[in-house]
Amino acid sequence: MRYLFEILGDNEALGKAEIIAVMDANGEGFNVLEDDDGILAVETGLSSDVFEKRLGLTRRICEHLVSGEFGAVEDFFRDYDLKAESFSVRAKRVKNHQQDVSTFDLQGIIGAALSKRSKVELEDPMVEVRIYVSGKCHAATKVAEIDRSAFENRKVRYRPFFSPISLHPKLARALVNISRVKEGEVVLDPFCGTGGILMEVGYIGANIVGSDANASMVKGCEENLHSMGLEGTFFKADVSDIKDHIESVDAIVTDPPYGRAASTKGEDISSLYERSFECFKGVLKRGGHLAIILPKKEHVELCSRYLKLKESYDVRVHKSLTRTFTVFENR
Repeated sequence: MRYLFEILGDNEALGKAEIIAVMDANGEGFNVLEDDDGILAVETGLSSDVFEKRLGLTRRICEHLVSGEFGAVEDFFRDYDLKAESFSVRAKRVKNHQQDVSTFDLQGIIGAALSKRSKVELEDPMVEVRIYVSGKCHAATKVAEIDRSAFENRKVRYRPFFSPISLHPKLARALVNISRVKEGEVVLDPFCGTGGILMEVGYIGANIVGSDANASMVKGCEENLHSMGLEGTFFKADVSDIKDHIESVDAIVTDPPYGRAASTKGEDISSLYERSFECFKGVLKRGGHLAIILPKKEHVELCSRYLKLKESYDVRVHKSLTRTFTVFENR
């Protein structure tokens, strides 16, 4: 199947990385067909249902038809049969690409070509044709649209146990995905906080293990997950003592304390991180991945002493805060 993914405008590199990670997690080979601003097109045998269930930073999943200059896309549709009774055409410009191309005119030209065989239906078409004007023009038919409201409804202010410090659910989902965890595997968050990351672990079908040095956080995390119908294993533990509670896990996904607003009980951040990385090396299975958000490049280098650096992405978490989403492998 040839898929085209419409990536959310913010944190595009991470959005593309999680698509590739989902294919890796499911053991599917793939070829990248197009990598353009706002667009990633791939060829893979993976079902669209898997992508729809897992992706956090994608807006739409489409079947890729053609990419190229405007004229090549127009020529493609002159002889193309949708094999559907009705259709609509929606054209979208990505960023400020190709200002000389009118998306309105593009819709009309392609709509006119397709109307020779199918009927235009704007409200409820059998097939929705999507045209993306980026570095190239890309044409596709919509397969699925990710439910963005579901992520918004899981934001921290809607949880029974509240803490102002929490990752947006769409970013938490992307962090889970780049860990390459499979459905049914075990994921640990050793700084579980209010449980935002573990919610996303549960929603993709992986098994939840959460711990924190703060007993009230552990209790609140469990309460939040229960409120959403999710179960898991939870315990209070300093990060160095986690190995006393669990022997091994398939993946570790976490957002550790990083600033003055986060409690470290007076411990220096670098000291806490080094103890953490040593623990992660011991409980993470061989070949398993750590997906972690780190505040500084020096902390990436510190973790690299224990685990193999695989990839990293600078992500704007808030308007004034950029942090590094990083993946390490235990080899």
